Amino acid sequence: MQSLQFKVGQWVLDERTFCIRNNDKHVELSPTAFKLLQLFISHEDKVVSIATIKEQVWQTEFTTDNLVYQTIRNLRLALEDGNEQDYIKTVPRFGYQLIAPVTQHDSKQVSRSVAPRTEREKNRFVLIGGILVTLLAVMVLTRYTWLYFNQTQSQIALKVNTPAHLVVINPFSGQNNEVFSQFVDNLSKTLHITQVQRAEHSNMLETINGLGSDTKIVLEYISDKNAMLGLVFMGLPSRLVHIEMQPLEKLDQAVVSNLVSRVTTPMLKQGNSGIAELVRANTQLKALASLSNSEQLEMAKQKLFDEIEVNSLNEQQKRAKLAFIDTLLAFYQIDHFDNERLLSGVNYLLARYHQSNYSIISAALYLAEQGAINIAFQLVEKLEQDHFLTYIQGLFHLELGEDKRALHHFEKVFRHEQSFEDNAYFYFQELLYSKQNTQMSQYSGWLESKSYLSNNIDYIFFNWYVMHGKFELAMSLLTRFQDQLTCNDDLTGSAAMLNSALGDVRWSERWMTQLNEVNARDWRIPWLTFANYATADTLATYSNWYQGYASSVLGNNGLFEPLFLSAVIELSIGQKHHAEQAQSLMTKATSSFSQDAVIKLANAVIESQLVFDNQDERIQYLLKYEPLALALPNDEIALSDLILGSYFMLNDDINKAERALVQGCKKSPALCERWGTLPIFSAVVNTTSTQLTIKNAKHVISAAQPALEDFNQQLFQVCR
Repeated sequence: MQSLQFKVGQWVLDERTFCIRNNDKHVELSPTAFKLLQLFISHEDKVVSIATIKEQVWQTEFTTDNLVYQTIRNLRLALEDGNEQDYIKTVPRFGYQLIAPVTQHDSKQVSRSVAPRTEREKNRFVLIGGILVTLLAVMVLTRYTWLYFNQTQSQIALKVNTPAHLVVINPFSGQNNEVFSQFVDNLSKTLHITQVQRAEHSNMLETINGLGSDTKIVLEYISDKNAMLGLVFMGLPSRLVHIEMQPLEKLDQAVVSNLVSRVTTPMLKQGNSGIAELVRANTQLKALASLSNSEQLEMAKQKLFDEIEVNSLNEQQKRAKLAFIDTLLAFYQIDHFDNERLLSGVNYLLARYHQSNYSIISAALYLAEQGAINIAFQLVEKLEQDHFLTYIQGLFHLELGEDKRALHHFEKVFRHEQSFEDNAYFYFQELLYSKQNTQMSQYSGWLESKSYLSNNIDYIFFNWYVMHGKFELAMSLLTRFQDQLTCNDDLTGSAAMLNSALGDVRWSERWMTQLNEVNARDWRIPWLTFANYATADTLATYSNWYQGYASSVLGNNGLFEPLFLSAVIELSIGQKHHAEQAQSLMTKATSSFSQDAVIKLANAVIESQLVFDNQDERIQYLLKYEPLALALPNDEIALSDLILGSYFMLNDDINKAERALVQGCKKSPALCERWGTLPIFSAVVNTTSTQLTIKNAKHVISAAQPALEDFNQQLFQVCR
C-alpha cells in the first residue's frame, strides 16, 4: 500500500505523532497546527480564507480571529527558517496560501514539480490527485476531530496530552477574585491538571525548576492592574518562552486556548537577533537614561534607529532590535507604548530568539515595567554575565530597594567599561548617597577627560561638592562645561540651590522662576522655598505657600517633605492643632523625594511631639528608631540634618544633635545661621562647636559672593 505521507518544502509529515521531520530535526506540532497544515495541503496553490480555516479546522465560525492568527504564527515558526512567508503567504483581505512545494514522501511531486505531460494527462493527474487529497483530508478530519476537538459555538475545549504543570503565585494574598479563580479552574481542566502548584514571588523560578523539564504555566493576579499575568516556561532549567497579560474582563476561552497552544508550540533557534552586537557597539543605546532629561535625547534615538536600519541583516533582525529598544525605553519611562505593542515585541523575541539572553532581558524589562520586579530579577539572575546584563541586574536591585547590591553591580561594570554612560551615571548616583562617597574625590580630575553625551554625571559631582561645602569647586565645574549645558531643571535647580545655600535669595528666586517654567513639580522647589523663607525670616508663611503650591501644581498628589516642614514650623510657633493637620496629611501623602529611612524618622519626630508630653515616654518611643537615625544616608540638602538634629534633641542627645547641625552647615551656610529660629535647637546652637561653625558659615558666605555673582551672570546666559 502506498504511504500517505507528504513532504512540504523540506519537512515530511508524520500523521501518527503530529510531527514534521527534516533529516535529524524533529518538531512536534499541536493537533490544531497539524490539522491546519493538512488543510493547506488539500488546498494547495489556493488561497484559504479565515472563514474556511475556522470551518475546517475548528468546525465552528465562532472561533476568534486571534486564535487563527496565533495558530498560523505557530505553524510558520515551525516551518520557516528565518524568512517570513517562505511557506505560508499572507494574502491581505483574503486569507493564506501554502506556497512551498508539496510532494509525496516517495518524492513524486503532486503539482508544481511534475515532469512535462500532455494537457489531458495533466488534467487527469490533477483530478486523481485532487480526489486522493480530498479523501485523505476527509479521513483525517473525521478521525482527529472526534479525538481532539469537542466544541460548541461559545467554547473551545482543547485536549492536550503533553505533560504540563500549572503554578499560581500567591494565590491567597488578597486576590479573592472569582474571575481569576474560574480562569485557573478552566485552564487546569483543559490541561488535565489535577493539582495546581503554589509559589511565592521570591522562589518562583526555584519552584518551577523543581517540577522538571515539562512545560510550566505560571499565573498571577496583578491587583493594581486588575489583570492576569501568564508566563510559559519550557525545559530545565526553565526558560521563558511566552508572556500573556490580559485584563480580567477579557479572560475568556480564547485566552485559555492561547496558553494551551503554547504547551506544544515548537521552540526553534532562529539565528542571531543582532541585539548583543548592537548593545556592545552603540553609544546612544547605553546613554538613553542619562539623556532622558536632555534636548539631545531625540537626536540620540534617531542615531540609534538609523544604525538599526543600516546594520540589520534582515527584517527579522531589525524587528528584534526595535522590540528590545521599546522595552528599554518603556522601563526608563522615556517613552510610553501601549501594552499590546510591548507584549507583541517581547513575545516575538521569545518565540524566534528564545536562546538569546537579550530576549530574556527584554522580557524582564517588560515585567519590571509592569511591576513584577521579583519575577523579572529571577529571570536574569543566573544568565551568563556581560556588562549590560550586570548593569540591568543593578537596576533591578534598585527597584527592589537593595542599594548596596546595586552599587556593587554598577561598580563592577564601571571598572571594566567607563565609557558605558548610563552605568557610570547610576554608579556615581549610588556612590554619592552611600557610606563610601569619599571615593568620589579620586574621580574629580577624571571628569575633565571624560566624553559623555550628557552632563548628568557633572551634576552628581556638583551635588557632592555642595554636600562637602566645596562651593567654589561646584561653581567652576559647571562654568567649565557651560557650552554643553542647556536650560533644564538640572541647571536651574542646581543654581537655585547653590544661591540658596550661600544666602543669595534674590538670585535663588530668579533661578527658581526658570525652574518653574521648565518643571514646576521639581522636587527642589519646596525645600528651596523653605530655606529661602528661613534666610528671609518669613518661615511663618511657609504653610500658606505650600497650600497654594499643592492646589495649583500638585493637585491631589500630596508631597511628604513640605508637609513635614509645615508641621515643624507650626510646632515651633506653638500651633499644635495646625501641626496635627499637617501630620495627618503626611500620612496620606502620595509622593516624596526622600529615601524611606528619612521619611520614617521624620514621621517619628513629629508624632513624638504630638503624642507624648512626658519626656521619658517620648524618649522611650524614639529609642526604637535610633538604629535608623545612626544609619541615615547623607544627601545634598540639609533636610536630613534638620530631621536628625530634631530627633537627637528630642532624644536628649545634644552631642549627636550638634554633629547633625554642623553637617547641615556645610551644605547650607545660610540655613546654618538660622538654626536658632527653631526653638527645638535653642540649646544646641549655643554650644561652642556650633557657634564656631556658625561663625565659619558667615565667612564662607562672604568669601563666596564675588565668585557666585560671576557664576550667576555667566550661566544665566544659557537660559536667555
